[in-house]
Amino acid sequence: MRRNLDIMFLTEPYAYKGHVTNVPTGFNGVYLEGEPCHFFKERDELPDIEEYEFTKQEIENSIQGMKGGGAPGYDGWTLELVEECYFTDSEWFTQVLNTCFIHGFFPENWKTSGVILIPKEGKCLKDYKSYRPICLLPVWGKILDKLIANRLTYFLEENKILNNNQYGFRKYNSTINALQGVTEFIGESKALNKVACLASLDIENAFNSVRWSNIKQLLGKYKVTRYLGRLFDDF
Repeated sequence: MRRNLDIMFLTEPYAYKGHVTNVPTGFNGVYLEGEPCHFFKERDELPDIEEYEFTKQEIENSIQGMKGGGAPGYDGWTLELVEECYFTDSEWFTQVLNTCFIHGFFPENWKTSGVILIPKEGKCLKDYKSYRPICLLPVWGKILDKLIANRLTYFLEENKILNNNQYGFRKYNSTINALQGVTEFIGESKALNKVACLASLDIENAFNSVRWSNIKQLLGKYKVTRYLGRLFDDF
C-alpha cells in the first residue's frame, strides 16, 4: 500500500526524494490575462532564511484540529483514513509533506475539488444565486494548506505585520475585542466633547474578489520566506 501511495502522490508529475520534475506552473489560470506567473520564483529578493521543516507535532496538531465525519474529497479519502496513515507510518507521512515544503510545490490532485450545490432555504431554485457552492477538497491538501496557514500566521504575528485593529482570523481576538475598541473610542470622543461616527461596511463576495497577484506582491514586500513564497506560487 505504501508503495502505491508513493506513486500516487509524488511521481505524477513529480519525481520523489528531491528530484522534482515538471513542477506545475503559476496559479493554474487564476491570474488575470497579462499578469505574470511565478511571482516568487522570478524574484531573488525573498530572504533565503533557513526554515525548519514541518515537524511531526505540527502535522499531528493539524490533523487532530480538523473535524471528522465530514464528506471526503473526490478521491474518497476520509479524514479518519488519512489519520490512520499518519499513525501507521508518521515518518513517511512527514517526509511526503516536507518534500512539498522544500521544493515548493502543491500536488495538483490535492488542489482538485468536487463542487456540490446546496440550495438556500426559501429561494427560487431556477436562480443560480439560490445555491451555495461547497467545494470538497482532498484531506491531504487540507492538511498541507493548514500547515502553510499556520506558518504564515506565525510569520505575520512575529514580525508585527498585521494591523492592531484587525480582530478577525487572529488568535486571542474576537468580536468582543472589536466591540471593546469601539466602546473605548466612543468614550474617549465623549470625554473630549467630540462627535464619534461609526461606518459599517459589508463587501459582497470579498474572498473571491481579491486578486492573487496583489496578495503575492504584499507577501514579497514583507519578505515572506522563500520556502513559503514558492508554495504560495504553486498553490
